[in-house]
Amino acid sequence: MARRPAILLVDQDPDRRFKVKQLLLQSQFDVCGEVGYGKAAVSLATEVRPDVVFCAMEKLVGRSARTVESLIDVLPEAPVVVYSPDSDLEVARQAMHSGACDFLPMPISQDDIRKAVIGALASEARRRMRLSGSPPSSAEGIVVTVFGPKGGIGKTTVVTNLSVVLARSGQSVVCLDADAGFGDVASMLDIEPERTIVDLSQQIDSVKRETLPRFLTPHNSGLMVLPAPPMALDWRNVAPDGFGKVIEALARTFDMVLIDTSGILDELSLIALRASSFVLWITTTEYASIKDSQAAMTALRSISFPSDRIRLVINQTSSTRDVRPATAAETLGQPIFWHIPYARHLRRSAQVGRPVVEMAPSSKIAQNFEALGRLISGTVPEPKGGLLKRLRLGKENLGKTEKPVTAPALTREET
Repeated sequence: MARRPAILLVDQDPDRRFKVKQLLLQSQFDVCGEVGYGKAAVSLATEVRPDVVFCAMEKLVGRSARTVESLIDVLPEAPVVVYSPDSDLEVARQAMHSGACDFLPMPISQDDIRKAVIGALASEARRRMRLSGSPPSSAEGIVVTVFGPKGGIGKTTVVTNLSVVLARSGQSVVCLDADAGFGDVASMLDIEPERTIVDLSQQIDSVKRETLPRFLTPHNSGLMVLPAPPMALDWRNVAPDGFGKVIEALARTFDMVLIDTSGILDELSLIALRASSFVLWITTTEYASIKDSQAAMTALRSISFPSDRIRLVINQTSSTRDVRPATAAETLGQPIFWHIPYARHLRRSAQVGRPVVEMAPSSKIAQNFEALGRLISGTVPEPKGGLLKRLRLGKENLGKTEKPVTAPALTREET
C-alpha cells in the first residue's frame, strides 16, 4: 500500500492543535507526531522524519519563529508550512524570513491543507532535482494521463472539461484520445476530425514541429485534439513505439498534454502512464470501481511504477454511493486529491456534445472543473492579491464563530 505523506504538527495551543490535526486526518494525511515549540519539537522531528511540518506562528511569541528556523536547520529536506491565528502581513513576512514555504492565515479549510501539502512536496521535489544537477527540461510540457481501470467512471468527461478549462486559460493544450476501445473525446467536444492518432503514429518519424498541427483538430476553446480512430480495430495500426513518440512530440510542442485512456492496463495505457508528469486516477464510490482500482494499483506497484505520481480523484457519478470517499482513499492507500460531486448537468452535456464548462459555466460542477484546472496547472489565476488577499480574508473571518471540524459532505449537485 502506498504511503501517505507524514505530517509533524507543532503548536503550543492544544485546542488549536487538535483542530488542525483533525483537518489533516480528514484530508487523508498521516500525523506522525504532535508537539509544542522549542527543543521538544526539534527532537521529535529528528526522530519521526516527517515529509512536511505544519507549525503555528504567533505574532507575540518569538519562540514560534525560532522553532521554525530550528526545524529547517535540522531537517532541511522537510518543507515547513506555517499557519497563524494572526492574519497580519508582518507575521507572514516573519514566516517567510524564517524559511517557511507557505503561510496559511486561520481559519483554514481542508482545501487549504491539501493545496499546501501538495505544493510543499512539489517545491521540495524541484529543489532536490536542482541540487542533483538534473532539473526537468523546460522544453517539454506537462503530461497528465487520466486513468481508471473501469469503463463508465467519467474519464472522458474529466479530460474534456479539464482540457477546455486549461486551453481557455491561455496555455497551449492538446488532448490525446488514447482509449483503444471506443474513444469518445471527439464526440464529447462535437468536432469532426479528418486525421487521428493512427495517421500521426505512422508518420511520426518524419513529422516536424511545424507540420504536427496538420494532424490535429482544433476546438473553439483553443484546444487541439488528436482523436482516436473511429473503428476500434484500427488501433492495430498503432505501434507501441510510434505511440510513445507521439506523446514525446506533443510534449515538446504544447504546454499541457492531457491523455484519455482505456479502462484496462494494456500496453498503450502503460506507455501513457510512464510518460506522465502525474496521473489523475479516477474512481467512483461504487464498490466495483474501488476494487478494480485496488487491483490495478497493486499491478503497477509490482512493476515499480512510482505511486507518488498518482492523484486520486473521486468522481461521484450518482446521487447514492456504496463506499465513503475516506474509506476509498484508505483502501487505495492514496490521499484524495480532488472530489467531483454528482451533477445532472454532466449527462446533458454528454448528450449535446458540449463540455459542461461551456454549456453551463456558472454551475457548481463547472466551477469544480475550473478549480481543478487551477490546482494542477497553477496558471488559471487565483483572485488578485495572492497572499495579501488571503490575509485580508483571514482578517474578515476574525471574530466569527468557527464551525465544527467535519468531513465534507457528499451532496447531490443542484441544477
